[in-house]
Amino acid sequence: MAGENTKAICAHLNIKDKTLSSHKINIKRKTNADNKQIIYYILKIAGSITDDFYARLYST
Repeated sequence: MAGENTKAICAHLNIKDKTLSSHKINIKRKTNADNKQIIYYILKIAGSITDDFYARLYST
């Protein structure tokens, strides 16, 4: 869903615009992020860490 607009994300997750907005605000507050680019990079790093974790977990 990276790069999708708000309506597309809401349709995919079956939630309302206001709910998504609340989630974005909470993510910004908890990560001390100033803009959505910072959030994108945080999620990208977190995704690569968890992908590596699951790859190691299931490869043994």
